[in-house]
Amino acid sequence: MHHSTPPGKLRTICKLIAQAVFYAIWNEKNKRLHTSVARPLQLITKEIKIILKAKLYGMDQNIRNNNRLNSIRHNTIDTYLHSWFQHFSL
Repeated sequence: MHHSTPPGKLRTICKLIAQAVFYAIWNEKNKRLHTSVARPLQLITKEIKIILKAKLYGMDQNIRNNNRLNSIRHNTIDTYLHSWFQHFSL
């Protein structure tokens, strides 16, 4: 059975990707200005993926905690992290 991700969830993930990329570029620019040391693109990409997965996991935990308080069941297939791996992770 194929499960599709809600468009709002994909939109949120895309916005987070943009924010993580902007942050990584800004952070790398500052490091290069102040230390004159450049990191390889692979390291920057890895850092972006780690930041995104941590944020998405935290968002899923918040939803789970809120659902527990409201006695609502949460579908584990419909998590932000699952959507990340399904659509974006290579």
